[in-house]
Amino acid sequence: MIDFFEYLDLIPKLNEWNKAYADGNPIVSDSVYDGEYKKLKDFEINQPDMIETDSPTQKVDDSVSSGGFAKVDHTIPMLSIANSMNLDELRSWSQDKHTKNCDKQTIEFKIDGLAMSLIYKNGQLSDAITRGNGKTGDRVYANALRIDDIPKTIDIQGVVEVRGEVIWLKDDFDAYNKKLESLGKELMSNPRNGASGTMKSKDPQEITDRVLSFVGYSIVQGSDNNLHSEDLEQLTKWGFTVSEYYICQL
Repeated sequence: MIDFFEYLDLIPKLNEWNKAYADGNPIVSDSVYDGEYKKLKDFEINQPDMIETDSPTQKVDDSVSSGGFAKVDHTIPMLSIANSMNLDELRSWSQDKHTKNCDKQTIEFKIDGLAMSLIYKNGQLSDAITRGNGKTGDRVYANALRIDDIPKTIDIQGVVEVRGEVIWLKDDFDAYNKKLESLGKELMSNPRNGASGTMKSKDPQEITDRVLSFVGYSIVQGSDNNLHSEDLEQLTKWGFTVSEYYICQL
């Protein structure tokens, strides 16, 4: 891996190459650019505290949200997840859907946090996008790097998209509120809103200080599995936390 000074040298070089490419006058080949860009991202994944604000990974495009985050279209719409309160509701849902011929279902707790999509390319975390309106979300890659239980690398090639929820565990939330109280500051109202607001912070250090977590619930791209339960097992093997789940006979 490159050191910090090599990282600093890469930033203006890659920014220059990006500008030249955007102007229609590329300076280097795609393979050369990709190689240097990978070095920079490898460094940032391993040293998130040292990411420079002018790094090409931190650039936003012309379409930004009011908070200053780049707007990114979801390749696969990120729809709201329905829930069932009991087995009768689950049976009714199953009878109305394409799963009506299945006699078993995977059931799990629905987590109420901030829905987020993680994109991995050849095993490396390359992007993190909030749900937004389901079609377009905010790029929060720099903040996602600060969540310890988001794997920065996974053992698979190709493009993989993992979806899940950013949450603030109650113990971590209470600990942070105690810290605020000791400083005479206003307390956070609840962990759900706190997690959502923190991920939209322009200061990635806040994510580290507040100790957010991530629970994975699906693989929407890059999975060869036939069953949702198999995807949950795969997520666990890759190092993700998943919600407790059960295989249920309907």
